[in-house]
Amino acid sequence: MDSTRVTGTKPVYYVSLVTAWVSGLFSVVFLGMLLWSYFSPYTPNLTNDPAAQKSVKKPDSPPFQVFPTDQKQFVDLKAQIQLDPENEELKTKIRELDRQLRDEFFFKRRQNRFAAMFFLVSTITLIIAARTAATLRRKIPDPRETDCACRNRLTEHQRVTYALLGLGLVACFALGIVFGLKLSGDSEVGKFLVTNIPTEDPTTESGEESVKTSTSGEFAEPETPAIDPTKDREAFLAMFDKQWPGFRGPDSSGTSRYENIPTEWDVVSGKGVRWKVPVPLSGNSSPVVWEKRLFLTGADEKTRKIYCFDTETGNLLWDVEAPGTPESTASVPSVNEDTGYAASTPVTDGIRVYAIFANGDVAAADFRGNIIWSKSLGIPDSAYGYAASLAIWFDRVIVQYDVGNGKDGKSRIMALDGTTGEVFWETSRATRCSWPSPIVCRIGDSWQIITSADPFAIAYRPEDGSEIWRCKCLSGDVGPTPVAFENIAYVANEYPQMSAIDATQTGEIKEIWSGTNALPDTPSPLAGGKFVFTLASYGYLTAYNIADQAMAWELEVGDGASFYSSPSLVAGKIYCFDHSEDSMNGYVIEPGETEGTVIAANPMGEPVVTSPAFADGRFYIRGKTHLLCIEMSE
Repeated sequence: MDSTRVTGTKPVYYVSLVTAWVSGLFSVVFLGMLLWSYFSPYTPNLTNDPAAQKSVKKPDSPPFQVFPTDQKQFVDLKAQIQLDPENEELKTKIRELDRQLRDEFFFKRRQNRFAAMFFLVSTITLIIAARTAATLRRKIPDPRETDCACRNRLTEHQRVTYALLGLGLVACFALGIVFGLKLSGDSEVGKFLVTNIPTEDPTTESGEESVKTSTSGEFAEPETPAIDPTKDREAFLAMFDKQWPGFRGPDSSGTSRYENIPTEWDVVSGKGVRWKVPVPLSGNSSPVVWEKRLFLTGADEKTRKIYCFDTETGNLLWDVEAPGTPESTASVPSVNEDTGYAASTPVTDGIRVYAIFANGDVAAADFRGNIIWSKSLGIPDSAYGYAASLAIWFDRVIVQYDVGNGKDGKSRIMALDGTTGEVFWETSRATRCSWPSPIVCRIGDSWQIITSADPFAIAYRPEDGSEIWRCKCLSGDVGPTPVAFENIAYVANEYPQMSAIDATQTGEIKEIWSGTNALPDTPSPLAGGKFVFTLASYGYLTAYNIADQAMAWELEVGDGASFYSSPSLVAGKIYCFDHSEDSMNGYVIEPGETEGTVIAANPMGEPVVTSPAFADGRFYIRGKTHLLCIEMSE
């Protein structure tokens, strides 16, 4: 007899049998849903026009990786807004369509996630129920019968049948798990699977506008293992100096350590352009680079994001939103259009990337796009909107938070723990709201944080925030960031002057010399070789001879050009980028002993207010709407 004849086992057997059939049916249904989602194109139900719903995904791209911004309706509207950028009605349509597409997209993703979860549950239930039913159905040996062992043996046909059923069940289970996890890649297990499944690294042809949004963490690990600055400072510095980790480079000087940088390119025709991609959210922050990762920020009234791009292809590897706090999200700060909500350049230490936004939110994300910590410094009281960039000193993030009128006690400078966001130290400043960034540099054998604002240039010790020296030499709306060269700090502003300060001194000091020609209101000074340069926003470049402490020459750059971008120094040549709608060029200038010469005026195709990031054989620059990689032509 079989075991179901034992008292009490028959009801359990039938319950197990029914459960196995029902869970098996559900497994098949959920597996079918996952396979359909994986192989069928994503066509949101927003219009009855089949042509408008047609996906514009790349042929080699899996259908589930077709994103809202790939849809034909959205692409067509983007093309229209490029032709008519001031069309408010069109902008409203784009925002509304973007919201609808994203709602539909993420609803589908949630469906896939639930289907994957229920498939897993129903399949496990099937296995347990089937095993229980099989156990209860097995034949109990009868000692009265002869050759009992033979009677209980399966025939060859039965063994093959059960083996095939088992293999089919295992295959379906594995298939469902793989497709389920890939389709629900925003789960923790899904992230792990998507990250570790080998995929072909997509490429972007020169000049092609393409943004690929991947699951957080895809292709996001640095090539070289990160170095903990608290354990090996010298090794960290050696790695840090090879990158472009913050505003104007590792020493905030705007000077490239690479000399093989192109001097001629044409973004309009595509000459010298390795790739060109749109940036989803607007911003005036400059790119920063760590090996093959480029970081950038973008924001609007409601959203603040950190972006990670692949430097080789321009693909968007991930983006993550700074979460904000009840305080920072309660009101939207007033900002000038030229400043925006993401004017501050982020900074990275190879472990995390740190960003600050116009509402006073500071956030840290790891290289996989996970927010590690975030905090609010309070809504900035700033006339044009907060714009100071962050700096790094080993494991500390330096924030210059100049807000208010200088008498209300709101302005301060602080060092945050890069790991936790906790405050290492905080020092009050009697300075008005300003827009320069702090720089961290070596002066002699020690480190200094050098700042500028109305009315002081002040240096601090990064260890504890104590003041080293201060020089009262500034006034008005101070925008340019200081630069240090051979133990001299140079600070400048349109009013009243450019000042050279001996940074080896202490206490209340005075400038050692000053200049008043072509003073900048936004571009930062540039120092190198024999000269220190200042670039006025209205297009005049002035060279001051450091030895003679006098103006050497002055040059008008371009015809009607206008500059917010800070100049850079590459192999003795000066690079500066124009934001005038009439010219929009990237200029390369050869400085001589008695005059400067514009050797190239390279079309950018759009205004530029940011500063470039340099790497071996190329540089990266952010325009009004695009991020570009310009490289040496073969």
